[in-house]
Amino acid sequence: MRDRRCTWLLAILLCGPAAAAERVGPLVPAVEPAGAIAAELLARFHEAVARGLESGGLATVRAEDARRGLERQKLLECVGGFCVKRAAQAMDVTRVVATRIHVTGKSYDLECRLLASDGAALAKAAGSCDICTFAEAQQTLVRVASDLAKRAPPAAAPAPAAPAHSSKAAAVARRPAPARAAVRAAPPATVGESGGAAHPYLGWAIGFGVAGATAIGLGSYLVSIHGEPTCVSHDPGFDPETQCPDVFATGGSGAVLIGLGAASVVGGFLFYAREQPIGTLGASVAPSATGASASAWLRF
Repeated sequence: MRDRRCTWLLAILLCGPAAAAERVGPLVPAVEPAGAIAAELLARFHEAVARGLESGGLATVRAEDARRGLERQKLLECVGGFCVKRAAQAMDVTRVVATRIHVTGKSYDLECRLLASDGAALAKAAGSCDICTFAEAQQTLVRVASDLAKRAPPAAAPAPAAPAHSSKAAAVARRPAPARAAVRAAPPATVGESGGAAHPYLGWAIGFGVAGATAIGLGSYLVSIHGEPTCVSHDPGFDPETQCPDVFATGGSGAVLIGLGAASVVGGFLFYAREQPIGTLGASVAPSATGASASAWLRF
């Protein structure tokens, strides 16, 4: 006798959660037009839906309990859509039944829909009651809800529990793999046709350097002839400083060319050093007899 009681207790413990999970919760019926059915009569229609679902073979939450749970979450007017998930949670069910009652005089068009907790439609049943009383309309709604319950697809079976001995293996399988340090290979150096490292600014560097050196040389020559007489004679008795009234005034032009040449040389150096690795950069300033001298060097 004790073994039989233990067996029944074990069956209840194992099947109880599954049975509770398969319960259906009836939403409060929606009436069109609004107010066509008084609140106390609407509660009877709600109970008719619950009775019909039960008679059709579905474990159903009592209408009173369903209204209490929906009222706590302010979902009494939920008839489908985004509120279905919250309504299912409020009634502690996985599926809900939404009911619509369209009233035209003393005629009733009735529709019940079975919805999943995400709002997806699973089954539908409909019926009508022409020129009938409230009691007759409620009986018709019971038949419609019962028909819906018979059309309802079976609830999804719960996933089987994993064996106890496999829990360690599953935990190991879920353990993330150790992160490996990513090693990025350095890109190969691009080599030009001449065998040296390619330099996209080398041509500009050479051009600026040659132009600068030329400008400095020409400017130095113009500075050197500044103030010299312009007259040239092969007569041994000719004195250009006293007999030639014109002299070269090229000091300003020469100075400008020297400045431009120096800037060009600096520009060529910057172009050359644009993508070259710098080894040692230094500068020094030292006093001299005429003032100070400055020097800079770059070793690469």
